[in-house]
Amino acid sequence: MDCCSSGLRDARVRERLSRDPRHCGSLRQSSRTGHLSLTRWPILRETFRMSRLRRIADRDRIFFVTTNLRPGTTPLNPAERSVILRQLVQQRADRDFLVFGYVVMPTHVHLLLTPDRTGLVDTMHRLKRFSGQKIKTQRRIDAPIWQPRFFDFVLRRVGDFWEKLDYMHENPVEARLVARSVDWRWSSAQQYCSSRPLEKEESLILCADKIDLPLDRGALLNPVWR
Repeated sequence: MDCCSSGLRDARVRERLSRDPRHCGSLRQSSRTGHLSLTRWPILRETFRMSRLRRIADRDRIFFVTTNLRPGTTPLNPAERSVILRQLVQQRADRDFLVFGYVVMPTHVHLLLTPDRTGLVDTMHRLKRFSGQKIKTQRRIDAPIWQPRFFDFVLRRVGDFWEKLDYMHENPVEARLVARSVDWRWSSAQQYCSSRPLEKEESLILCADKIDLPLDRGALLNPVWR
């Protein structure tokens, strides 16, 4: 191949690279001929591997999840807190997840859940999207109410489960909203802590799923006990 043909070939390679950003970083020059070439497959294999790892990490675990209102957003009133619980009820009916504990506070939400049909990211996106739409309609505003991201912690041992559950149930008490955790209506504390059956008027919007855990607090939580 003469120098003119070689230069034209290299120009075409560079043009393909500029048109397709997926080839970014995959432009190589032959040590033997000096010609440029595209090596796309290693990048795609790495992308596939990372996507598969995300899918694995997004399921089959119990997560402690926190999502917050945006700074400056008016705190959730009682009716709005119930909207969030009803959205959780709907998503669980659609097999998005199993929920083992929850508390809806005026400024944030804590959940103990394991994704089922969908992954954690899609589950939280759907929760914030639909609950946010309903609350914005009620408030007659256009601005988003939820922060874009959420925080999650993978529970690895039985002790982690009970520690996070106690923490979330005590949130309303620590915030001085109620004297006892069981008095907060937007929480699973009544299921875990109440020594008496709930009266009809006290029935929960969302009942937490039952989970059978080993007595050993050091036992691993993987796979999930259901």
